[in-house]
Amino acid sequence: MDIGLRTYIGGLNSQFEDKTLSKTIRLFSETSNIKIPDEGLVCPFIEEKVLSTLIELGYEWLWVGDEFGTERKLKWIEDILEKDDLPYSACSYTPDKKVLIATHWDSHCTFICANNKLLKSIINGADVEGFYCDVQTEVYWGLS
Repeated sequence: MDIGLRTYIGGLNSQFEDKTLSKTIRLFSETSNIKIPDEGLVCPFIEEKVLSTLIELGYEWLWVGDEFGTERKLKWIEDILEKDDLPYSACSYTPDKKVLIATHWDSHCTFICANNKLLKSIINGADVEGFYCDVQTEVYWGLS
């Protein structure tokens, strides 16, 4: 899926592309109510659910970084929800640094990092799916 989406946005060199998968994703999007998500953003299917779950877990604030990691601002989570105010390629974390939410410029995935107990609470509360990573998990930040 990631390769098909990254091919669709022109984010891969030709030797890494899968044009058939990209075309399948485009055709599916055109014939369904499911739009292709924008790269580099917290997935719109989960953003509100994850942030609302953080509020339910007692968090009110989130440090929100810019796309270059050079600036951060402390924002009230309610304001982020109201204004849809998470920037492109943001790296956000709770003031106690127990939860990190990050994206990557040319990818369509959202990373949620926390200890196992807290992560399970977020996953269950937000009703999201994904997979757990450990020290053996590899993430490529670009194939150029």
